Amino acid sequence: MNFNDFVLFNDDDIIVLNKPSGWLSIPDGYDPAQPNLKLALAQEFGRIWVVHRLDKLTSGVILYAKNEDAHRALNEQFSRRIPTKNYRAVCHGFPVWEEKTIRIPLRVNGDRYHRTVPDEILGKPAISRVVLRHKCERHSALDIFPKTGLTHQIRAHLSAYGLPIVGDPLYWRASQMKEKFNSNSPISYPYLFLHAYSLEILHPREQKPMQFIAPVPAYMQDFLP
Repeated sequence: MNFNDFVLFNDDDIIVLNKPSGWLSIPDGYDPAQPNLKLALAQEFGRIWVVHRLDKLTSGVILYAKNEDAHRALNEQFSRRIPTKNYRAVCHGFPVWEEKTIRIPLRVNGDRYHRTVPDEILGKPAISRVVLRHKCERHSALDIFPKTGLTHQIRAHLSAYGLPIVGDPLYWRASQMKEKFNSNSPISYPYLFLHAYSLEILHPREQKPMQFIAPVPAYMQDFLP
């Protein structure tokens, strides 16, 4: 992997990349041989500490720490929900609202497909603010600002509102999704149209605000004005 094509920022404390879709953030527990950024970065830069994660199919901004002090400081920020994340997505269908804060408790690994599912009793609190950016033909372009960080949170929240993300092979499985959008099979799309567009943090050493922006991949650009 040529990191020059993906590095957004790099200093003694942190490294920030524009992760391509298809790469794991960390080694897979069942198949450690799968390509993953943590291992690739360690081979290039030495020991790397994980701060947060992106799904394998999600592209965009991802941050790693390069020493224990930076890791500790960033973990504290994330535990206090100081960082601001902005995702961009293209979904099938149209929301009936311009902006909405979704508050649906979610249970990770909640069914036989290992999906994150809504669960009012056993689920953990999950909050996502969603803003409609644009409508085009049968699709909607959305900005999503997650306030919590559960696995597959955005994918599960949008699917629960009948807005499956284009190219999502997992949350398309629900029968009502197939029936509603039978002419738009996710098989037609080789990528998940979900991108971590920006991340705002405080630098772990200098404590100055920093914003990192990852350009939207080419396959999404026609849908985003």
